[in-house]
Amino acid sequence: MFSKWPPPSRPEDIPALVRKLADGFVMQAKNSPEFTLTSEKYEVQQFAGDHCKGNYAIFQIKSADGNNTGTLAVFMMSVDRQIWNGQFNGKMDDWVEALKLLKAITKKGY
Repeated sequence: MFSKWPPPSRPEDIPALVRKLADGFVMQAKNSPEFTLTSEKYEVQQFAGDHCKGNYAIFQIKSADGNNTGTLAVFMMSVDRQIWNGQFNGKMDDWVEALKLLKAITKKGY
């Protein structure tokens, strides 16, 4: 999932917004019958590419029956001062590849 974040947020607000999204996800996970978190602790990490800058938080999740595990990341980024947010759900190796793609995003016209 990837979508434009509504104004009036500014790029410098991104770390706090990611923390707010991550805290909300932790609360949601506590009430979910479908999955659990392996840990409620997370760190907000920074990433940057040539035309973007952002932050993300990663969680390791497992299905309610414990048979399936995965990675969930919430992220926000600024591209030419426009803020975008998204969520990734999949395997950790795939998140690493997705993060490379996010870093490679360019402004329109480049």
